[in-house]
Amino acid sequence: MKKALYRKRICAEKEKLTPEKVFHTPQYRDLLTSIGHEITGGKLTTLRLYDDKNSGIAGWNQGETVAVNLGNQITSSFLTLELKSDSLIGILGHECGHYRYTDSALRKRYAEHMLNGSWYPKEPVPENAQEKEALDAMNVYFERKDKAILSIFLQTASYLSNLLNDMYIEEKMCALFPGSIRRGILMNRDRNVEWLPTLREMLETEKDRLSILMNLCAQYALSSRVNAWDGADYELIDTLKLLMPVIDEAGKAADDMERYLATNHILLIDDILYEGDTLHHCVNKTDTYFDRIVSKESYILFLREKENPKVPFYTLEVEPDGTIRQKRAEFNRQNKDIDKVTSFLTLWQKEIQKRLTQKDRKSTEESRKLRQQNYQEIRDKHVVVHGGAFAGELLADLLEKDLMDLPVESAENEESPTEIAA
Repeated sequence: MKKALYRKRICAEKEKLTPEKVFHTPQYRDLLTSIGHEITGGKLTTLRLYDDKNSGIAGWNQGETVAVNLGNQITSSFLTLELKSDSLIGILGHECGHYRYTDSALRKRYAEHMLNGSWYPKEPVPENAQEKEALDAMNVYFERKDKAILSIFLQTASYLSNLLNDMYIEEKMCALFPGSIRRGILMNRDRNVEWLPTLREMLETEKDRLSILMNLCAQYALSSRVNAWDGADYELIDTLKLLMPVIDEAGKAADDMERYLATNHILLIDDILYEGDTLHHCVNKTDTYFDRIVSKESYILFLREKENPKVPFYTLEVEPDGTIRQKRAEFNRQNKDIDKVTSFLTLWQKEIQKRLTQKDRKSTEESRKLRQQNYQEIRDKHVVVHGGAFAGELLADLLEKDLMDLPVESAENEESPTEIAA
């Protein structure tokens, strides 16, 4: 009876415990510090614990410091204190893996070279004609030292190199520490995979195909598979299949340099440059569009015909709420099929309107202000189109005529654009 009573009282006391009462104590800090010291071979000098529930970052490593966010979203998603603790130990193991194996100086050197318009450690070697075209196109911007575009290249490259590095350090740490470190790392990895959307969901919600491809790379790196059971968009899956061997080899390479070489190779796939060159319009010949992408003022989307998904059709400039600023085919034209295109895009806009978040609406307000300001500026300067089918016309008139704005309240009870052939 006494033992049963004691167990009951112990369970009652445990139920009173909260993550703050456990993880914010000096004793728990000492536990993580001791583990961190052990798994870095006694080299870890500074462990920082903090609680930021609004941050998407679970932890980080910079120089001699390893940090763990006690309030991170992954850990918070587990139900029991025991699982939460395992998750935190997994995050500590991951960041200590970076401490042990990641060459921070090399990462900095790679970024500096790219922003200064040069490949590091060396230019990738194209393996086919398409990769050669992509390399030539990228080298144009490297030679120009075009900061706006190079910053987009670096953003993609950093994501890829970090992903490949994460693969390597997690495998190393799991092999070295097969107990709580491995359990925590794999728990957190599985939770991340659970949260990843299907390919179809990404195609319906993401603004650009490059982001979707990077997400697919993350899915494959985390789980050696992708969530594409519904068979959506075989073109992207085909692209990923080309990347799989590169990702696998780079994730196992003992030398960080190999992962940067692999990153350079993967960068040879670039939809924006290909689209602009094929249609001969200005999306890849001016900094304006890239500046707008970086600031999230607008996005570049590519419309393809269902019967010819690999052939560029129309290029769109779209604001965060689906407002279409421009829709242009080859040589900045609008062809005889523009009515069909506009009809489809109207339905697509209404579908997008149903999915807007508060953040999207806020971004839209700023985007609209910038657009109106730009129109007024080019009208005041009396900017005229100098070539092509619209030579002699005011640019402001053309842009205002091309604009497809849609009131939010009209986006109800309409046919889904997924039912329209485009």
